[in-house]
Amino acid sequence: MANLDKPMGWIPIAIRGGGGSTPMQTMNNKGSEAIYQYDALTVAAGVVDPLDQGEATIGVSSMYSADTADLPVTVYSDPDQVYRVQADDVSSALTSDALRYTHYDISASTGDTTTLYSLQELDANDSADDLFIIYDLLPVPGNAWGDNCEVYGSFLEHQGRPVPNLASQ
Repeated sequence: MANLDKPMGWIPIAIRGGGGSTPMQTMNNKGSEAIYQYDALTVAAGVVDPLDQGEATIGVSSMYSADTADLPVTVYSDPDQVYRVQADDVSSALTSDALRYTHYDISASTGDTTTLYSLQELDANDSADDLFIIYDLLPVPGNAWGDNCEVYGSFLEHQGRPVPNLASQ
């Protein structure tokens, strides 16, 4: 059976290294774009907006925030947060568990205006960027490597920590 195409953004599932609850912070200087629940976010020039390809994240939105500037948004902001995310439907590159610990970018898109959830996905064709690292295939029934598979991992490029020097690894 094929994986379902049902992106919902970056859903927090754990903290790397274990630990308690998922830390959140409220950010008050939101830009004029709508932010959907589970959108990866960035801060540029002091303004919080949905993440675009190649940008470092500040975290993931825990809520929908309308397209009105300066509304507060609550963000899962721990750099060690682990997320589940769906790969896009051109992810023929994601065909085996040999892809664990591979780095990918995001596929940015506007959220779903009915459910108010993010439609951001892992861009499985873009392993040139070091934004997100896959730890493994998410172990849920009906999930298999390939188009629209669900994986889990963490953001490598997080504004809360220095960017790792991956060239030396």
